[in-house]
Amino acid sequence: MDDVKKRRIRLLGKITIIVLFVVIVVLLSRVHEPWSDEAQSFLIARDNSLVEIVKTAKYEGTTPTWFIIIKMFISIGGTYETFFLLPLIFTVIGLVIFEFRVKAPWYIKVLLPFTYFILFQYTVVARSYCMVFPAMMWTISVYRERDKKWISYSLALLFLMSICSYTLLIAGGLWLIDVLYVIRRKKIKKREITVLSMLLFALIGTFIVIYPSSDCIFNPHHPSSIFNVFYQATVGSQKLSMVGSVIITIVFFLVVGVALSKEKDPVRKTIDLSILFMPVLLEHIFLKSEIWHIGIITILIFAAFMMNNMINKNSVIKIMLTTICLVQILWSGASINYDINNNYSGSKDAASFIKQNDFKTIYGLGFDVVALQPYFDHNIYNNQNSEKCFWQFKKNNGYVQDMSLLLNEDAVFVIGEWYLYEYKEIYDALLEKGYIEHVFAGAMPTKNYIGEGKGYYIFTPN
Repeated sequence: MDDVKKRRIRLLGKITIIVLFVVIVVLLSRVHEPWSDEAQSFLIARDNSLVEIVKTAKYEGTTPTWFIIIKMFISIGGTYETFFLLPLIFTVIGLVIFEFRVKAPWYIKVLLPFTYFILFQYTVVARSYCMVFPAMMWTISVYRERDKKWISYSLALLFLMSICSYTLLIAGGLWLIDVLYVIRRKKIKKREITVLSMLLFALIGTFIVIYPSSDCIFNPHHPSSIFNVFYQATVGSQKLSMVGSVIITIVFFLVVGVALSKEKDPVRKTIDLSILFMPVLLEHIFLKSEIWHIGIITILIFAAFMMNNMINKNSVIKIMLTTICLVQILWSGASINYDINNNYSGSKDAASFIKQNDFKTIYGLGFDVVALQPYFDHNIYNNQNSEKCFWQFKKNNGYVQDMSLLLNEDAVFVIGEWYLYEYKEIYDALLEKGYIEHVFAGAMPTKNYIGEGKGYYIFTPN
């Protein structure tokens, strides 16, 4: 087979992968029902001006980038029903860069797009993390030629740091690696000083923007261990197996250690990889670590080996990454199958029930009730003292949650299943008073198990 035919076959293969990915996501979007986190970001964009979005982002623990992008999407006619297009567009951009501009074995290029985090968590589910994959692919595509393509590389780092706190730390790690690279070379150009200084100011500025306000309701949320992080980011399919997580993490580091020992400068590459991983790992370990956050570690694992060209020349790395892809494709299949046959969220059915009955007074309890709001053009909860529909994570936000006040009148109550334990007293009191309970089932599939219940209990007066 001549070179022209080979190039045509490779081109057709790459296009087929991208088209297949788009078809899967579009078909799944017809049945996927957004949950509270997806609703929250959409509502923040819909109900706020650009200035208000920047102020609100400080209560969300993230940058305003995703909310501003959604705002632009809405301004050109985007709706909650077409919201799925945004993450799809970002992932497709990442896939185009990955397939055409990043060096990786052909089988990794076939498998990686369909892994659990890239396909399901970061595309089917519409969250800001959909920007992580394209940002990392952009960075990888210019990383080894960053001396020549410093403008593109700088823009890639700016995009990366603008996504969320995790990617801010990754961008900061890359900046520090670049500083050490320049120092080791012992020949610093004026342009490099200028670029590195500007990026440092951007890093500091982003940190200031992202730092929570003093009246923000924020607590470390589900911090984890380094063993669980690597377990969940690679091949750990259950909620947590302590023995399994320790074994998988040890195996991972042994594989990396063997690969590094074969490098020309193992000490330097070890330092670079440590700088790249350590900050984001520490945030997972000490501040917050949910399954959708851990996917950033998965992408970073692939990206780190691609940037350092270790994925192309080291067989143990190839075997490890191929195994991760195959296992995570099974998770994608399990999650997609569940999403097709079950409600990811009971919010749409619950909202339809409220619309059909035209209730006058409705009380919403627990953050998850925000998922009903996008189906209305106004705030439906009388105990939420605001015209804004999103949930405000700040002290003295005006919400009435006190049982003695709420039960004084015959209102309709909406309680999110995940928050039912917080409102058990109200739940029991409503049943005692003879309220009728209406259940709208929903649950989030996480890999090959059910992660959280996302159903709703609506109580109506008898």
